[in-house]
Amino acid sequence: MNRAIALLLPLLLAPSGCIIYENNGDQDLNPGDWWNDGSTDTSNPGDTSDTAEVPTPSGLVATPDHAEAGQTLLITLTSTVELDLSLVVDVSFTADVTIHQFTAEADQVLIVATIDPNATTGTSTIDVELADGQVLTVDLPFTVTPPGAPEDTGGCP
Repeated sequence: MNRAIALLLPLLLAPSGCIIYENNGDQDLNPGDWWNDGSTDTSNPGDTSDTAEVPTPSGLVATPDHAEAGQTLLITLTSTVELDLSLVVDVSFTADVTIHQFTAEADQVLIVATIDPNATTGTSTIDVELADGQVLTVDLPFTVTPPGAPEDTGGCP
């Protein structure tokens, strides 16, 4: 019996969670003002004009999402949202990438591109322009790696 109690005691004493409540005492919060951080600047509560705008995800995905400087490759753009990709009229990279050709189909855009051998390594955005003038940016950046960089296998052999 003592052994059973000894085995169950840690389970009974294990924390089951708690709620932390902080009351500064000097703030008179109105219902709905839960976001108030106690700062003294109340000139325009809720004004976020000085913060960076978070872009709306486009749903566009590039495969592969990386290439070595000097490499010529086929990049496929697909969409995770309902979007007719046959409406793509232009594709551009912010890195030193030459687009030789692209083909826009309803469910994918095929891009034949060469990364400049002297391209700066790092991330690049891929933008696509639609027939209506709207420009969408691929959600995750395209990465240019140095020539001969080891392939990232995500920890798998």
